[in-house]
Amino acid sequence: LYITKAPDLNNQTEHKASVAVIEFARILGTNSYGIYQISSQSAVTREIDKVTPVVTCANITESIAVILLQKGSENKVHSKEKCIIIEGKDGSGLLMAADRFAYHLLGLM
Repeated sequence: LYITKAPDLNNQTEHKASVAVIEFARILGTNSYGIYQISSQSAVTREIDKVTPVVTCANITESIAVILLQKGSENKVHSKEKCIIIEGKDGSGLLMAADRFAYHLLGLM
């Protein structure tokens, strides 16, 4: 599982994009408190260095899943061609959408 976003999304959202990822990554991840125990890795949508993987929704295969965080016209969680997209108008909206996704993962919504 790759959790990806534009390299400048943190600056555009006052670093709330990173907090948004934490909201659901701790539920999905392989850390001791992760519920789903899915191996996940952070990625970006365009190259910034030789270490960070570049992953977009176009990279989805049977063995690669992608969650894309992005700015958009509304705060929502949706999918497009098997890519999960978490979208927010701003940093706070992105946090709200990530929380909504986390609640969904927990079966609360």
